[in-house]
Amino acid sequence: MPAPCAISARAPLVGLALLLASAACGARTGLEVQPGPPLDAGGGADAVVAGACTSGVVTLVSGQYATSHRVPGAIALDATRIYWIDAGDAVTGMGSVRSVSKCGGPVQTLASGLYYPTSLGVNAATVFWADAGDSGHSVLGGIFAVPAAAGAVATLVSEYDSMRVAVDAQSVYWTNPAMASVERVPQAGGAATTIASETHGPESIALDDTHVYWTAAGSVLRAPKAGGAPVTLASGTTLAYGLAVDGTYAYYQAGDGSGYGTLTRVAIDGSGGPPLALAPTAVTGLAVDATSVYWTDNGGGRRGAGNVLRIARTGGNPVTIATAQSSAVAGIAVDDTSVYWVNDREIMKAPK
Repeated sequence: MPAPCAISARAPLVGLALLLASAACGARTGLEVQPGPPLDAGGGADAVVAGACTSGVVTLVSGQYATSHRVPGAIALDATRIYWIDAGDAVTGMGSVRSVSKCGGPVQTLASGLYYPTSLGVNAATVFWADAGDSGHSVLGGIFAVPAAAGAVATLVSEYDSMRVAVDAQSVYWTNPAMASVERVPQAGGAATTIASETHGPESIALDDTHVYWTAAGSVLRAPKAGGAPVTLASGTTLAYGLAVDGTYAYYQAGDGSGYGTLTRVAIDGSGGPPLALAPTAVTGLAVDATSVYWTDNGGGRRGAGNVLRIARTGGNPVTIATAQSSAVAGIAVDDTSVYWVNDREIMKAPK
């Protein structure tokens, strides 16, 4: 875990003086992130389910952001727990990072007072997240870390518009649309490195052992983790959104900007011909395992029309895992046996 004052300054000029003024150990710029309290007792706005390691679709947590005006769309797993973002309300700084056992039980708040948290990832014993901040109100966001078992929050990077994160064993990677860049910072703290610059509208991000992948406007790109020229794997669509990779393909939604599009597959080494359309859908989250691609579909924003689906990586007919989900269904993750997702005010689980 990095020390709580291990800060890499990568703010635009509008916030540079403010950032430098707070460079001393223990100082904060704009965003006052607080470590979370001990395990919640299960009261308050949260309704939790104990012993939820059962078959069928299960609601693990409900009503978990009753005061929020934003919908959390990020979820991550380790061996025993689920982690997610309560995006909160920027006016009141009510965002938080939270966790619960995969079998349900008390909800733990790991960090609170977040301004605009956007995504998170977990590695070993640490949870990392991005916060976009707000340049209009001079509130810096950045990349943050907290022990998965709770503890002091560390600031790895201070900047505006940090968007999506992905983690491997050593580093945190993220996209920054304002800077048109893809970045990397060591998990132990230190200087941030720019992997790609002048990449218009970077959004979703994913990793394999050697490369970073991201969507940018209507394209899917990759670059070596160690640095090097980006390679465009797919282009020609208005908007590429959502991203998951396996050892052979990258999966994403190719869309027209309306919310609808096509779940699409493209070879990650640039071979194999043009992208292959797998299914028409409105993707809000993507995950992949050894056999299948899983995704959340918000039903085009229609109330109660959201779905959770899977399809074989080789194509075929989609299989529905859950129906009648909220139009705010988003964020999905899988382990060996189950699928987990965010459904508006709920954290959900179902067998694969």
